Amino acid sequence: MAHLIKAFPDAFGTSYFDANGDFLYSSNPNTKPFNISDREHFKKARDTPSNDLIFSDADIARSSGRWAVVVQRRISNSQGQFAGVTRFSNITKTDK
Repeated sequence: MAHLIKAFPDAFGTSYFDANGDFLYSSNPNTKPFNISDREHFKKARDTPSNDLIFSDADIARSSGRWAVVVQRRISNSQGQFAGVTRFSNITKTDK
């Protein structure tokens, strides 16, 4: 994944969050833990039992402090209950 981030500098990486919105993993090893439970795109994934992609509005990313758009997908457990999200952050051109 690191070589892809270098090849596509506007891409920030993939990350995973649990059902409480707590950070679990990122393709960027320097990412510090944070919570996204207050973000609208997280709430939509939590409250909507769909496997559709969810796009955020441009917002300041907590992981980088830069403007980003998030594309995420709900993760459900074997009983169909919300288990968290997997997401990809794309740094917007507005901060260059």
